[in-house]
Parts: sequence; C-alpha cells; structure tokens
Amino acid sequence: DFPMPYSNLTVNGAAPSTNDAGIFECTGGDATTQLIGPYVRISDSCGAVSESTTCDEDLDLGAGVAGATNCTVAAGESAGNTHASRSAFYTIKEKARHWLPSNAWLQGQVQVNVNVNSTCNATWGGQLNMYRAGSGCRNTAETAGVLNHEFGHGLDQNDGGGYDNTSEAYADVVAILSDRK
Repeated sequence: DFPMPYSNLTVNGAAPSTNDAGIFECTGGDATTQLIGPYVRISDSCGAVSESTTCDEDLDLGAGVAGATNCTVAAGESAGNTHASRSAFYTIKEKARHWLPSNAWLQGQVQVNVNVNSTCNATWGGQLNMYRAGSGCRNTAETAGVLNHEFGHGLDQNDGGGYDNTSEAYADVVAILSDRK
C-alpha cells in the first residue's frame, strides 16, 4: 500500500507520470501502468507488468497475495505484478536524487531485472539483477538492503570517479544510509 512515484501511465491515450507522491490526474476512462518511469524500468522474468483501473478507483498494485514471493501474483493480475517488481520500483533512486541532484546518472533510467532465475545473489552490471528466493535465501528484490547495496554499486560507478576501492564498502554505505539502519 505504497504510492509508486514517477511511474509512467497511459490515461485515455495520454502518457502522464505520477508525481513524487504517486498521485496522478485521471478523469473518466482508464489508467494503466507497466512500472516503467523516467528513473526506473522494471523487467520481471515472470512476465510483463500491466495493471489498469478505472479513473474513479485507486490503481492498487499490491492487492491480492500477501507474503507471496517469486512469480506468485493474485488471480487476475498481470504476471509481472510481483512483490519483487513493486518493491524494486519503489525502493531505489528517490533518496539519492534528493541528495545528489546534479548527478546525471540519477536523472536517467536504470533497469532493474527482478525474479532472475537463480538464487542467493544479486549483481550490478549496468543494470540491477535481483534473484529469486530459493536454496534458503529470500528474493533479493524483496529486500531493501540488498536492492540498495546493488544500487550503490551503480552509484559508485556513476558518481564521477569510477569504482572506488572497495566498491563493496561503498555499496554497503549507500545501503546503510538509505535504509537508516
């Protein structure tokens, strides 16, 4: 039940985005999102995200299966409307853009691949790759600390100085500051 800031929509043929509070204007007709925005693009290995509502209703992506992981979605939902997709879209970039408004990389779009068909890891390689739950490990896209750590590698690579030594420490600090733990 969290708003999705800066999510592109299709509303009656127009293409607005939600604002930083996840609010959008919609008068009559339908609104659809695919969890793609100017700052984050979700690619879910389980399938595409495409959720719609009529303009007089909330666009509630989290309805349905509570506590489910990997490719589990509520009946009638699109295959990519997973907990991993929603968590990844919501978690990254917003805070960093506030603190580093002149960083060009933060003003662009980063792709986050969720439910990657492997377990117990996550990687950065120009995109975030977040793995499924299994083998005793949680789904890494459903864990804010792991998402923010991998995002930290991207920020390290794109902060104007290249990778620091050690990039692991840099990514850990980004996760700690972002998660406030």
